[in-house]
Amino acid sequence: MRTPSITAAVSWLHEHDELARLINTVSTDNLPVLVITRRMPHDTLPDRVVQWLLRRARQKIANILDLSPVNTGNEYVQLVEGTSAPTIKSIAMTFEENDPFGMLIDIDVFQYGVPLTRSGRGAPARHCLVCDKPAKYCISANSHPRSILFWSVWRYFFTAVIKCGRNFIISRNSLK
Repeated sequence: MRTPSITAAVSWLHEHDELARLINTVSTDNLPVLVITRRMPHDTLPDRVVQWLLRRARQKIANILDLSPVNTGNEYVQLVEGTSAPTIKSIAMTFEENDPFGMLIDIDVFQYGVPLTRSGRGAPARHCLVCDKPAKYCISANSHPRSILFWSVWRYFFTAVIKCGRNFIISRNSLK
């Protein structure tokens, strides 16, 4: 019998394998590929809230890059014409670091099917949602119990809501 952490890891790898196949398929035009996904374990936030977060990030990035946002569900994958991959990565990193909800969103940029990395741009790795270690380390080492991750995600979410103040309104219609 699999433990929950192994089951979650297998699920994550399967999803990312499917995403990698999609990226390789759409990147055959040698255009940069923009990918926006959640940066948290599944079932941490309700699906409607996660979809709202992804729609919000898609819309903000689309406005900056003058793109038409496409609704693709829990992942957003789009070819980007007219903007270089390094420029898109800089925009993505700025969003992840400065947007109140940026810690909960992962924005990747691919050129020729290869991801542009933060270290390749001279930036430090993103830190874990729980501690200050690099997130990749904590994920691969399974460093934190799911319950701690759960509360950390909610802490980031409510902190972002407070930062947004009056500008934060989620209506029932926006969660559909």
